[in-house]
Amino acid sequence: MIHVAPDFTNLDYAEEMSHAALNTLTAPGDLVDRALVMKDRESSGIAMPWSKLSGLFTLRPGELVLLGGSSGHGKSALANQIALHAVTQTKPDGEPYRAAIASLELPAEYVLHQMAGVAGTVKDPSEHWMRRVGHYLNERMTFVDRVDSITPMECLQTAIGLRKFYGTDLFVIDGLLMVGLGDDLEASKIFTQKLAEVAKAFDMCILLIAHLRKPSGVEKANRMPSAHDFLGTSNILNVASSALLIHRDMELMGAINNGEEVDPMQPHARLIVAKQRYAPYNGVTTYWQHEKCRALCNSHSKQYRPIDIGEFDGWKRRPKSETPLHTLSAAADPTGTTPVRQLRENGLATASETQTGLSRGLKQ
Repeated sequence: MIHVAPDFTNLDYAEEMSHAALNTLTAPGDLVDRALVMKDRESSGIAMPWSKLSGLFTLRPGELVLLGGSSGHGKSALANQIALHAVTQTKPDGEPYRAAIASLELPAEYVLHQMAGVAGTVKDPSEHWMRRVGHYLNERMTFVDRVDSITPMECLQTAIGLRKFYGTDLFVIDGLLMVGLGDDLEASKIFTQKLAEVAKAFDMCILLIAHLRKPSGVEKANRMPSAHDFLGTSNILNVASSALLIHRDMELMGAINNGEEVDPMQPHARLIVAKQRYAPYNGVTTYWQHEKCRALCNSHSKQYRPIDIGEFDGWKRRPKSETPLHTLSAAADPTGTTPVRQLRENGLATASETQTGLSRGLKQ
């Protein structure tokens, strides 16, 4: 049956049905409490790793945030640094923030190795340090352990499952091109709308990595991008609450890699807050690449504080056969059932997922 919308030029019909539109009206006095909550949320949420953005930009719950950049400009490394810094912070209730990473282009173990380097500001973290970092992150971070494309429904189900059963506050999806949408701009629009709905409905922040259009012409290759450079339809940008852009000075980095002498005061990268719907700040901040790890630093001194995981963190060596794939907190799993079983009981997973678990993705 085809539904035909009423002719909006028929004013007689509009007058007859005008009462149906009044259920969304609200008195200004009833909005005061909501406005005060909104104002408090401007500076709440997960702080960025750099002090120069303190009070200017945060990752707030309930928001979809885009992170864009050209190929090779360090989008994934930036997202990993943000996620690692996020789990070192505590929520108002005293519990640490929890993050999850769907690194669909890079193996999870590669991302963990990179994080361990940033956590200790070292180039090649030792086995002992890797295990200490892994133990520290067990109750703070989850990896979606797959390196391939994911269907839109799998991605949405994973986001919901991570929030409901793991208490995830920040979900990094790397990246949009790995979600099976192809070149369908309308499907991309609908998917990002649904992703924004999930973030809002489940009060979590979703950081979605997206590519930018390739600049045309040699003279434009090092041009600083804008929000209008996101690959695909502009509706993706319109749906997001905030948009970040990372831009590296590739000419400068090339000179550094070739051993050439460069001006140490010249920044290696710029982070552009291109959109922020619920806070006033939009602008550009500059950063320098740490000499030993994949971390961006506040100043030309290239200093970055290592993650404090404690002098004694309870880690001890165990045989690999006794190491669990993931430690699920008692609060997230009070019945002792697996997340996949819980999802399937709620109609969100299939029997084929019993062995692979949530970290392998949720099947339609």
